Amino acid sequence: GAWVQEKGHGIIISGLLLSEAGSSLDRNGERQPGLYFSKYESSFYTEYGLTDRLTLILQLAGQRVSQDNNGITDTAEGLAASRAGLQARLLSFGRWTSSVQIAGVIPGGGENVADRPLGDGANGVELRALLGRSVGSSGFLDLQLARTWRADEYPAETRLDATLGWRIRENYLVMAQSFYTVADADIVRNGREYRQHKVQFSAGRNFGRGRLMVGAFTTLSGRNAIDETGLVASWWRSF
Repeated sequence: GAWVQEKGHGIIISGLLLSEAGSSLDRNGERQPGLYFSKYESSFYTEYGLTDRLTLILQLAGQRVSQDNNGITDTAEGLAASRAGLQARLLSFGRWTSSVQIAGVIPGGGENVADRPLGDGANGVELRALLGRSVGSSGFLDLQLARTWRADEYPAETRLDATLGWRIRENYLVMAQSFYTVADADIVRNGREYRQHKVQFSAGRNFGRGRLMVGAFTTLSGRNAIDETGLVASWWRSF
């Protein structure tokens, strides 16, 4: 989840992702053969505290993606949709802290809009609410709800992300995460509705001011979605 930073401090997260799929989820949520999908992604995410309450955010991802769906091939290499915006800390009450983000979404040559051909997309804006709290003396919970609107009548998307983390001893961290995405019906283009629910489990160790995280994810359910499974690794560095 996003970190709220103090003025003059920030974090950089550099990540790698490898994933593939040998099936898809149809409009009824049933797994169907006939699809092969592979993706290599290198990502960059940073936050920087402009003030004690206002944080600058930037997210970029370079991809090499290939998809063959019953003989119809789609490939792309380049940036996926990028995000740049601001996060403002709102209220703190007890162990809870709340924030809100607003970000511009810029399409690239890779994945931009769910259930659309690679490279297909338009500029947009994302509004995200964040709620976090400590759990016991060693854990934390992070909840995020986002809504993305795009130009040219592309369907809007809603995302619900949840992270439960637990620090084991001083330098070790384990996390369980849920990523749920649902899109409005694409009435202009194909009338389809999109939904995907993925879960991810990861573990990491601190090294000085940095942290190395490794994990794996899989798709639990969906509609008109890719049945994707993969591995992730990231390096978190505060500054």
